[in-house]
Formats: sequence, structure tokens, C-alpha cells
Amino acid sequence: MRMVFRSLFFNPLYLLIQNNQSAHVAKFEANIMFTWLNKQGVRSDSGFEVQFTGRFSAEYKEGSKVVKLYVESGLYAGMPCIIIEPKAFERWSNGVLIPEAQRVQMFQNLKEALEFQGLKMTVE
Repeated sequence: MRMVFRSLFFNPLYLLIQNNQSAHVAKFEANIMFTWLNKQGVRSDSGFEVQFTGRFSAEYKEGSKVVKLYVESGLYAGMPCIIIEPKAFERWSNGVLIPEAQRVQMFQNLKEALEFQGLKMTVE
């Protein structure tokens, strides 16, 4: 396995890991590493995934727990962004209430996952 450090896209430090069968891109930022699941989803080494499932939908996963998110595309300061509602992380998809401290962390996780994908996040 060969590891090559490169600057991909615009800024942060990315790590391109190549072997004979595949290539994976990971980004290091704030001690979190992301890898692409496919063209529409990423996984964090801290245990969460963000996957776009449709034009106006995405899923945030932590293990077997899922939050289905309504999302809209927009622009923020001329950059592509995803707009989500302030109540986006109120409950897991099974109806269980998410504690406030965990919701704050989930918003931060989503923001970092979107930034890895080259998107900004707006809450409104």
C-alpha cells in the first residue's frame, strides 16, 4: 500500500491511499478522518455517516441509529451549501428524543462531513 499526501480540491490536507485494487481519499481536519462511501456519502472514523438519499433528503447514521434529514440546496457567500432545519436532529427515526448535547455534536458532525464534500451548511 502506498500513501501519498496531496492537496485536493481547495484547502485541507487529504490523504490518498492507493493499492492495486482501489483508491480511497481521506481528509484530516480537527482530528477527524473521512472516507467516501460512494459519490453521495461519507463515513467518519469517529463512527458516523452522512449519505444523500435524494434531491431533498439525506441520512445521518451512528451505528444502527438513523436520522432522516430534509435538505435543500442553496448558496452561502457564493459557495454551494446545504440548508437544514434547526429541528433536524430532534429525534432518531425510531422516535427516540435526542439529548441536546448530542444534537449539538451531530450538527457539528454534519457540518464537517459536508465540508469534506465541498459544501457549506446553513441552518434556517
